[in-house]
Amino acid sequence: MLNTLRSPEFRESVDSNKIDKAVSLIKELIFASGNQYIQGDGISHKLALLFMTRERQLGIGVEVGGSRYVQSRLDKDDLAIIIGVSSEEQRFVNVINAAKKVGAKIIAI
Repeated sequence: MLNTLRSPEFRESVDSNKIDKAVSLIKELIFASGNQYIQGDGISHKLALLFMTRERQLGIGVEVGGSRYVQSRLDKDDLAIIIGVSSEEQRFVNVINAAKKVGAKIIAI
């Protein structure tokens, strides 16, 4: 995996504008009254937990949960971060649709 991350092909495929936008959304949330929910399955869930731990160390309120948990708590001032390998997984689609329905912001990785 580290070889993949270090490869020129991978680095060229990363869109820095999208990363900047995601960072802006997270910063926006810090100063707003919204919550941040991260959802991931399998190895992505472990990544979500690591991300949550780091954000909590920085004083950012964040929760990690399964798709039903995240869907049931989203509000218009919230941010949903979905981490997954397949964008076609129905549970990810359900979280994205729930976030759109209430007007929450979305970051899909």
